[in-house]
Amino acid sequence: MKTSPLTLVFFALFLGGCFAIPSPYADRLNPVASHYKTAHVGTSRVQLESEFGAPTRTENGGASVWETRFDELNYVVLKVWFDPQEKAQKIETTQAHGKAGPGYQASAVLTKSK
Repeated sequence: MKTSPLTLVFFALFLGGCFAIPSPYADRLNPVASHYKTAHVGTSRVQLESEFGAPTRTENGGASVWETRFDELNYVVLKVWFDPQEKAQKIETTQAHGKAGPGYQASAVLTKSK
């Protein structure tokens, strides 16, 4: 089955819109996301806490969570699961950005796991 050029243009515009949502906090959001992305599997809890401070919270699944939130739509979350030796065994970063106004709200969320 051959895909029509019109269909390809539609999908390109649709997917482009998902990532082109402006954020009023982009100048502060992106550096935080870059900083959180420096966390690596195998890093000790002590090293991560010296880098990022104490975790914001601990989730029921055992993940230590560092979160920087600018508003409901704009935030960065770092979740780290530790092994019994207190070394990071799984890391997940989530970056969300968006814009809201009267009658308008758009957002995009990107989660990456290591």
